[in-house]
Amino acid sequence: MRVAPDGLDMANIDTTIFDTDLENMIADLPATLVWSGQTVSGMASEVSTSHDISIPGYTQDIGLRWQGRVGDFTSSTTPPVGDTVTVDSVSYRVSAKQITPDGTGVDLTLVDPAQ
Repeated sequence: MRVAPDGLDMANIDTTIFDTDLENMIADLPATLVWSGQTVSGMASEVSTSHDISIPGYTQDIGLRWQGRVGDFTSSTTPPVGDTVTVDSVSYRVSAKQITPDGTGVDLTLVDPAQ
């Protein structure tokens, strides 16, 4: 446990700051994620698209990042890498997942399911 000079538990302060920041981000950039029968509110980056013309041909990468609370998922189980999720009615594949150090937040990197 990290303790501030005044004796406050820093982990609780960090969690409170994360929750407040996430609330504000969700209000600014809301995005609904649907996975395994669950609908979870979070925030998402803008969809990014990149193009590559090379041998053997043309490729297009589409992706975004979605962030939310672990506790908003049933049993606090979050989508594993490789699973398909839907964000705002568009299907994506989870290509990377990171849980915040305190275990309260999840950051998913999502790509086109065909990638």
